Amino acid sequence: MTRLFISAGDPSGDILASLLVKQIKQLKPEAEIWALGGPELAGVSDVFIEDLASKSVMGWVEPIRKLPSYFFLLASIKKIFKQNKFDAVIPVDFYGFNIRLAEIAKKTGFKVVYYVSPQIWASRLGRADRMKNCVDHVLCLFPFEAELYQNRSIPATFVGHPIVEMLTEAQGEGRAGTSGQSDMSDPSDLSIRVGLLPGSRPGEITRHLPVLFDAWNRIRQEFPKAQGILYKRRNHPQLYPSDADMAKQGITGEWGPAYESRRNLNLALTASGLASLENMILGVPMVIYYGVRPAWLFKFVRRIVRTPFIGMPNILAGKELVREMAWAMTPRNDKNAAKHLAEHACGLLKEPARLNELRARLMNLTQTLLPEGKRPREAAAYAILSFCDSLKEAAR
Repeated sequence: MTRLFISAGDPSGDILASLLVKQIKQLKPEAEIWALGGPELAGVSDVFIEDLASKSVMGWVEPIRKLPSYFFLLASIKKIFKQNKFDAVIPVDFYGFNIRLAEIAKKTGFKVVYYVSPQIWASRLGRADRMKNCVDHVLCLFPFEAELYQNRSIPATFVGHPIVEMLTEAQGEGRAGTSGQSDMSDPSDLSIRVGLLPGSRPGEITRHLPVLFDAWNRIRQEFPKAQGILYKRRNHPQLYPSDADMAKQGITGEWGPAYESRRNLNLALTASGLASLENMILGVPMVIYYGVRPAWLFKFVRRIVRTPFIGMPNILAGKELVREMAWAMTPRNDKNAAKHLAEHACGLLKEPARLNELRARLMNLTQTLLPEGKRPREAAAYAILSFCDSLKEAAR
């Protein structure tokens, strides 16, 4: 029997890890899956240890507050590793916690296959050196990542991004972003639907919502009858205003990810992260944004980030295909950010032809996320199971 340990520490990783587990179970039903993660992994694993995803944090300050609980959890995992044998340990993204998990696994004698590469291409390339000491293979979602690892003598394989597959299946068609889209040729207020996506982590949601609502109210001044849709995360319901309060601002709330609803948006104001990639696949024109708090961190972040863009659509395109903006969060800067978000959004909404062109260009980028010969989930599951089988063969 194959026994695997999977760890995902945020909502996005929880989704991707659960898709991987489902595919592993299809290829090898008898495989036993132990997991740290969130509600998605809890629903598909055989042994679920703890909801790590609901504690997810981001940046430099938030994780410090969580360190005691993380170290306590790692100590518990160390005991589990000593008492049980695993064919492979599979960290999924969430580098700060998972690299320590990988080091514990390696010291215990387990092989480590890292799924969803940390974004070493964006910043802190030195992370690859630490991974080299405790990771046996990296499974990459983006085509440019594998070469970075291979150049550092770390075995890596491009397996494609499972979100493409998932969204394609949801549409019931062979190409992402081609079904059920709204007509961009009608610029009337009544037809305009603007998505508001503040992020998935509690810290992101809390700091982005005021700016997002400010931007939306400015958009309403230009398009009084337009509809705003706030996409909410089910695991953080307390962070959002009431439906009644949102209705006063012309906003309705929907629980995410709500792909069918988002596909019909004319435009989305999207926090940088998985949502921007999902919108690209869905063919949703967008403005990408990200606020950094405390403000002093912004200059530090700008120094270490190695890419000229914050949004994956622009990184894949190699140019600013969609408008993006990042800023140090202060009251004055937040007000200016809301103003610029609204200006960019209104400029696009007034030119339906630009929206249609942007939608088509975004959908074309989707094909770069697919590997040859296999579906992304299948490619990742096959790579893990083949890795485990090769180890068993070598041990005979």
